[in-house]
Amino acid sequence: MSNDPRPGPEYIIAVCGGVRGMQGSSVVDFILRDGIFKARALTRDVESAKAVELTEKGVQVVYADFDKPETLAYAFEGVYGVFAVTNFFEHGDEKREILQGINIVDAARKADVKHFVWSALEDTPMIASCRTKAEVQRYLAKSGLPHTKIYLSFYLQNLFVAGLSRLPDNTWDFHWPCPTDEAFPFMVPSDVGGWVTALFMDPEEWIGKDVKVCSAIVSIREIVKVLHDVGGLDIQLHDRTMEQFLALKDEFLDREGWELIHWLLTDGRDRDLALSKRLHGGMKDVRGWALEYFGEADVPRQMPQFEVLMSFETVSDITV
Repeated sequence: MSNDPRPGPEYIIAVCGGVRGMQGSSVVDFILRDGIFKARALTRDVESAKAVELTEKGVQVVYADFDKPETLAYAFEGVYGVFAVTNFFEHGDEKREILQGINIVDAARKADVKHFVWSALEDTPMIASCRTKAEVQRYLAKSGLPHTKIYLSFYLQNLFVAGLSRLPDNTWDFHWPCPTDEAFPFMVPSDVGGWVTALFMDPEEWIGKDVKVCSAIVSIREIVKVLHDVGGLDIQLHDRTMEQFLALKDEFLDREGWELIHWLLTDGRDRDLALSKRLHGGMKDVRGWALEYFGEADVPRQMPQFEVLMSFETVSDITV
């Protein structure tokens, strides 16, 4: 055992949820890349193609189901840390997601996990997936489990779901109710693992803290300019002011969708870009993300992995 008080290779990080999605897969990628920890991936199907792929990379793949506490108890045996994310959009059941979160917290506490990192959301009563996360966070706070809450930001990839579409003439149309010139935080999901592993590396600093991260704080207009400059995309941007957006509140077909955008423009702006860079100096900005997906062509080399509008927790953020 090293004299270095920080965790080392003999410590295992259990990635609990999201292994097939952007959050969990990024955490696993960084664990494998850095070699500081060993990775254990929780899955409901140990024979899936993804599970086999992870096993071949040296990841411990074990069966677990958030609805079955006894499987979590087994999966957490001997682990140092846990990164956990639950997914409201997998089933849309608020009570179920709350119970899943409680099951994870209880199992981690009983396994004497030394550092629990929870993918968190602010308590926003008008948004269902925020309500459920907040309820679990209140339980976590009372549990006595050593933990850090990490608050992520809106996925840049989600712009392709939220309003950016390709037209038959190979131009692009961006039509989203969000105000065009209001800056708010975005993130590149592949960088989640960089932030999370940095938290595990320094438990003395981060246990008991809320960490609010992002890759950039920019407006839609600035993002469109980067997509044009980097990829040559010809994008028609439909301008909208904050006043016009606020006036849409009673006209929006999806009231929760309006509430989400409103949250992004108000409380959702509470992210620390300087801290994000300190935790993960190699994180991508908007230009880096655009280069990853578009290169120098006006056609993406690969289309982004689309996820649902809610940025921090997504349909593909589920166990394998």
